[in-house]
Amino acid sequence: MYLKAIELSGFKSFAERVRLDFAGGLTAIVGANGSGKSNIIDAVLWVLGEQNARNLRGVRMEEVIFSGSEKKRAVGLAEVILYIDNTEKLLHLDYDEIAVMRRLYRDGTSEYYINQQACRLKDIVELFLDTGVGKDSFSIIGQGQVDEILSYKPEERRVILEEVAGISKFKYRKREALLKLNRLKDRLQRVNDILIEINNQIEPLEDQAKKAEVYLELRQELTAKERQFYEIERRRLIDLQASSAEKDRQNKDKYAAAQAALAAENAIRESLRLEQLKLEKETEDLSEKSAQLLLLLEQNRGQKELNRQQIEQLHLEELRLEEQIRLNAANKESLLVHDTNLEQEQNQLKLTIVELKAELETKGLEMTELLAQEEKRSREERDLTAQLQQEYSALSRYQGLLAGLIKEEKSRIEAIEVAQKSLKDLQLNKSELNQKIEETKSSFDQKQKNLSELQEKISINQSQLQENQSKISALTENLRQNETDTRLKQNRLNTLKDLADQMEGYQRGVRAVMQRKRSDQNFLSGLHDTIASLFKVKKEHETAIEMVLGGNLQFIVVDTPYVAEKAIDWLKNQRAGRATFYPLSTVRTSDNQSLYNRVKSEPGVIALASQLIETEPLYEKVANALLGNVIVLKDLASANKLAAKLNFRYRLVTLEGDLVYPSGAVTGGSIYNRGSSLLGRDREIAELEQDLKALSNQLPELKTELNQEENNLQSLAAENRVLRENESALKEELSEQNLRILQYNTQAENQDSLLTKSQTELKTWQTELETLKTEQAELKIKEEETQAQAEKLRDQIESLFLSPLALKIDDLRKELNAKEIDQAINNQKNHSLQEQKDLNKNRLLEIDRQLENLNRALAENKDNLSQKEKEEAKNLESNTTVLQEQRETDQSYQNKREKLQELRVNLEGQEERIYQARKGEDQAREAAYHSASDLAKVESEYQYLLEKIANDYEIEADQPIWQGSLDPKDGPELQRTCNSLRAKIRAMGIVNLGAIEELERLTGRQEYLFEQSEDIRLSCQGILKILGEIDKDMEVRFFDAYQKVNEKFKEVFQQLFLGGQASLQLTEPEDLLQTGLDIMAQLPGKRAGNLSLLSGGERALTAVALLIAILQVKVPPFVFLDEVETSLDEPNVKRVAAILRECSKDTQIISVSHRKGLMEEADALIGVTMQTPGISTVVSVRFGDKEKQE
Repeated sequence: MYLKAIELSGFKSFAERVRLDFAGGLTAIVGANGSGKSNIIDAVLWVLGEQNARNLRGVRMEEVIFSGSEKKRAVGLAEVILYIDNTEKLLHLDYDEIAVMRRLYRDGTSEYYINQQACRLKDIVELFLDTGVGKDSFSIIGQGQVDEILSYKPEERRVILEEVAGISKFKYRKREALLKLNRLKDRLQRVNDILIEINNQIEPLEDQAKKAEVYLELRQELTAKERQFYEIERRRLIDLQASSAEKDRQNKDKYAAAQAALAAENAIRESLRLEQLKLEKETEDLSEKSAQLLLLLEQNRGQKELNRQQIEQLHLEELRLEEQIRLNAANKESLLVHDTNLEQEQNQLKLTIVELKAELETKGLEMTELLAQEEKRSREERDLTAQLQQEYSALSRYQGLLAGLIKEEKSRIEAIEVAQKSLKDLQLNKSELNQKIEETKSSFDQKQKNLSELQEKISINQSQLQENQSKISALTENLRQNETDTRLKQNRLNTLKDLADQMEGYQRGVRAVMQRKRSDQNFLSGLHDTIASLFKVKKEHETAIEMVLGGNLQFIVVDTPYVAEKAIDWLKNQRAGRATFYPLSTVRTSDNQSLYNRVKSEPGVIALASQLIETEPLYEKVANALLGNVIVLKDLASANKLAAKLNFRYRLVTLEGDLVYPSGAVTGGSIYNRGSSLLGRDREIAELEQDLKALSNQLPELKTELNQEENNLQSLAAENRVLRENESALKEELSEQNLRILQYNTQAENQDSLLTKSQTELKTWQTELETLKTEQAELKIKEEETQAQAEKLRDQIESLFLSPLALKIDDLRKELNAKEIDQAINNQKNHSLQEQKDLNKNRLLEIDRQLENLNRALAENKDNLSQKEKEEAKNLESNTTVLQEQRETDQSYQNKREKLQELRVNLEGQEERIYQARKGEDQAREAAYHSASDLAKVESEYQYLLEKIANDYEIEADQPIWQGSLDPKDGPELQRTCNSLRAKIRAMGIVNLGAIEELERLTGRQEYLFEQSEDIRLSCQGILKILGEIDKDMEVRFFDAYQKVNEKFKEVFQQLFLGGQASLQLTEPEDLLQTGLDIMAQLPGKRAGNLSLLSGGERALTAVALLIAILQVKVPPFVFLDEVETSLDEPNVKRVAAILRECSKDTQIISVSHRKGLMEEADALIGVTMQTPGISTVVSVRFGDKEKQE
């Protein structure tokens, strides 16, 4: 047996029909807070029969029906279906699959079905008995229930073992047996009461049968006289009916005409009213439309202001981007101009180099000829010239490098200025971002503090809820007990009052006299009441006094013997039986104080019997006369001793009713319980009335207190919901702020990276600038040194070539050297220009990349700006349309109002015309009413007479009841004769015509009730025997479950705590049916102690250990867990998840969880989300073994 699927429709947040399919193993239900995960657990509890809305996290059961959201209306019913695989036939139904369904409608109607067949809640409860599944079993553990297990009192905690022991069906059988036993006892009490009543009814039936014969004779004579009188009346009423009918017809015609006139006027008014209603409806619609249009205008204004602010922001951003693009474009333009100048200069330089190269070749040929003449001097010249050329070459190189450095310096200065501005912007952005981070962190810390305070309030509220629920349970039990006591006592009081009203237990004559006296206070003045009614005795003395008085209790107290004589004559005349009368004027008493003084110190003596009577002073002498010489003692042994000591001169009686007579005779034994005695009846009635009054006074207090506690519960529950909602909202806000802080930190890190990069780049460029300046200074020095060396070499060369040839060679060489120097300088300049061009190219590429990014951002900003401007234009157009429509609506509204006012004036005139028509109609109706009333009166009299004739004589309506001739004048005489006969019949009182048959029936019923009473006693004995067997079976199963769970608890505790000791202890091992259950735990490295000494996490882990132990001993078909691991840290969650996974090999486990450790162990995940606010949806994922290993 396992759970195949759950279907939910309209249950809490599951508005749409949702099906959750389950397989074996461990399944985790996950989702965000408030997504509806726990509603799945509530649905399982609900379909299994949970009747308490508070156990479903609500106040009223109707709250389980989806109540609507922003986008979906409320539904009319909630429905949940459990699909259970029953191929193993663990459930007693012969189906492979069983579908258990429950529905609830908004009117409170509940329906239950098993495989589409309507059933009772009791059938569903019995279906799952002893399977380990049920609303009260530990196969379903809701939120907070794990800690509740540890918070239970030891007596309450025993239910854990009861569930494991599988004694639910035994307790159910015992509960049913006890109910049946109580019903049998109540039935036996009723049978005994009926027997007493029957015994009291049988005696007077014999006299009633004789009285019935006299009654029948008088009745026969009365019938003949009545038939003659009724026939005379019938004929008179027929004549009177004809004349009244004609008058009524005429008045009705007049009334019909008046009604027609009034109807016509009413029709005109109704037409005007319909038109008025139509105009009022149109006016109301126009007013509502105007209000809606005004609201829409206000919304458009708000949207316009929002768009304006966004457009301003976008404009500012556009200006900033354009300024940045302009700066970069300016830098690019500067670099391009510089590059163009360099290109022109390089091209010019290349032309110069080509020209110089041609001149050098020409001069070289000429020099070759001259050099051939002076080879010797040529070598010297070459040496000096080579040196001079090297110096000039170095000088040219230094000058080219110096020019390049100067331009590079200028470029670096420009880049530094741009970098410094960018750095300043980045630092400003970072400052603003840091301020946002600090503000958000401050808000986060405050909300975190608020959340802690709110969670503390929730904890306090939860404690108050639990305390309130305990009070409600106690008050409900007190109220139920009050109602039970009231019902039992009221039934007993009604029985006693009926017996008292009917004077059951009294002789027929006594009952006849007292009933007549009570119905007619003027009957026999001087007649008081019976001894039993006049004497009041305490309950403990009733048996003794009743045994002493015996039949004297039925004596009727009267003033004088004359009154007694009158009463006896009345009894004789009425043939009502016999009675004994006790005249107060003849009562003789003696002083009994001396007797009491003699015996009061004797062992066992209580008092004289007369001293135990409470009565009015008038009747005290009656008590003394009847009981003054009777001594009341505690027991028979004391009575016998005292009787012997007094020489058997007085009557003695014990509290148990044993009597010792002056003759020495002793009467005693058991007394048959005849119900309430004559003497104790009034006392018991008074006590019951007092008890009922006390219970009645207590009932409003209990109901008020219960209502107050229920109101408190609703208030606390409402407060709890608000606190939970606030908690959820705070958590969401904290999550959002935490995400915002992460975003800000990421932005700050990016800003820091850019800032660091910019600072590094700025420092690099500043360093390069300083290096360039240093190199410029060094090159300047080298240039001056090289210039001086070149001058010196020229002087040496001039001194060597003083001859004409030499001068000629020298001139040519100078010219050639000058050309070569120029060529070297030009080459060096060309190389320097090329390096500057390459540097400019790289800078241009960097600026192009920046411009591309800036242009892209500017384009996006312009798109956004364009979109916002379009929205602004659309909003303006919509606003104009709405404004125009609103004005038109106001104008239509005013027109309708004017028409409505005109119509109201017409209605007032029509009302006046209707008033006049109604006045005429009232007059006609009044006349018709009187004539109809007269006719109805005659017809009623006639009909009454016919019905009476038909009922009394079984003659068809409107048929003569007497066939002979009759004189209408004989009517009064016949009526007097009938009245006389009726008086005689009434004087007989109540006559039981079926007395003989009733006597036979009562005798037969008495025998039947005796047999039934015996059968009920035997049934009670059989049930008591069954109850004993059930208790024995429960004790054996309970102790066996205790041993198994204790062993498993020890094992699981050590697995979860990695050591330590734990055990379950019975508080009363000798009484297994009432014993409580204590939980002891010793953590590794700590002393053993009670659960109250553990921390919250340790308590939670201990409770989980106990829960797992229960699941391992009593393996249910499936288990639902709702965040049982919430209070545990991650390592403990992993250990618990591992054990649950091991348990899932034997049973199906479905757990609602947020914890990663449990999700990792799950075979399947069911996600619950709220893609639409207020409506839960699900998605399922099942993992293979390979996926889980990965």
